[in-house]
Amino acid sequence: MKKIRLLIIAIAIVVSSSLFARAIVKEGHFIHDANKQYLKMFYANPDLTIDLVSSDGYEVYGPDGLGQWLDQIKVNYTKLEQGNEKNIKSGYPSPEKINEELQRIVNKYSHIMKIVKIGKSVNGRDLVFVKISDNPEIDEVEPEFKYIGNMHGDEITNRDVLVKFIEWLGESYATNTQVGELIDNTEIWIMPSMNPDGAARRRRGNAKWIDLNRDFPDFTTNDNENTVQGRAIETQAVMNFQKERRFALSANFHGGAVVVNYPWDTTSARPPLHELITEISSEYANLVDEMVNSSRFPGGIVNGYDWYTINGGMQDWSFYWHGDLQTTIEMHGIKWPSYSAVEKFYEDHRESLLKYIRRVHHGAGLKLSEPVSGNVKIFKIDAGLKKNEKEDIGRFSFNKGEFFKVLESGNYEFMISTKNRGNYHVELSVEPNSIFPNGNYKYIELK
Repeated sequence: MKKIRLLIIAIAIVVSSSLFARAIVKEGHFIHDANKQYLKMFYANPDLTIDLVSSDGYEVYGPDGLGQWLDQIKVNYTKLEQGNEKNIKSGYPSPEKINEELQRIVNKYSHIMKIVKIGKSVNGRDLVFVKISDNPEIDEVEPEFKYIGNMHGDEITNRDVLVKFIEWLGESYATNTQVGELIDNTEIWIMPSMNPDGAARRRRGNAKWIDLNRDFPDFTTNDNENTVQGRAIETQAVMNFQKERRFALSANFHGGAVVVNYPWDTTSARPPLHELITEISSEYANLVDEMVNSSRFPGGIVNGYDWYTINGGMQDWSFYWHGDLQTTIEMHGIKWPSYSAVEKFYEDHRESLLKYIRRVHHGAGLKLSEPVSGNVKIFKIDAGLKKNEKEDIGRFSFNKGEFFKVLESGNYEFMISTKNRGNYHVELSVEPNSIFPNGNYKYIELK
């Protein structure tokens, strides 16, 4: 207990906290703490970031001086190298080369792809999505899907896997029926790197040492307003971009473990559509031998909070504020493996990446005759329920006259309230393994 009190005092003195402090990850250390003696204490300090809790210990990140605090109370730790120039030069392309490669791929398959720049990093690098669709220049009424990689700059392999996957989609469009059907009826958005500055220096945070996957609004904390104010420039870019889109399913990618992590990360409560989320997560894991056969994570999936708590994560923000069902896929157990490992991870994950995208069609949506905003209350009305009984799925907002929601198989009632254009009621069915032309939408003519 004396050791714990000393560490609390040391951290309280050295670290300056604020109500909405960004997670600074300038120093990182693996804490050899199999009994989790210090874990609660680290969680209690908002200036420290916990990552990848295991049976041996966990990673702790914070501002300069973290190692000194640990030394003061003789905590057993190993320093995690960040930005070691020798290790950076390990065969991985620079962020500039990645964007050149994306441009080459898009030029080759320009009939189904386009580059969309959503902003710039702290150091002025372009933040790039590739849009993949049969009509890439048109904002079609189709289910919208996204992948985002390389949120942590030192978790690199998923970035290069996504680049390879984009090219494979282009190569396969005309010859692979599944790929062609998916691209013809879906808007697919892929961002291989959200943190190019971190990737350039092989470090977790961005150029200002901010942890981007602890930088989003969190509905369980004091930082619970869905606003970009005070956040990292890369976080702001993604938030502003998503506000203008209508994503229904997505995933973000990391390294350090091999598992599909599903919401919530920030509370022990189970999320809406919990069974559907675990089903989709298992579908991904089942096609990756290293995941599904994991001795650490049964079936290759884990609830985020059950593993370790994350505040300010992207997946919870996306699902809570935008209704965009999102998971976090830990793709590679080593954060920065040899570049030669990229090909194997790509081969191991390609079919899962494709099948996961197809899941965006497992839902139903609305297209209104005018671009109005409003709310949709959804009830499940399956025959298995008692007479006049409905399962309340929740209330969701929409704008620009378009809405789509990934749902379990079954029959649903949509109660639609529009701004100044009246209320409407429709019933829709969600069928397994079906891809409707441009999505399972119901057209509504406004009064």
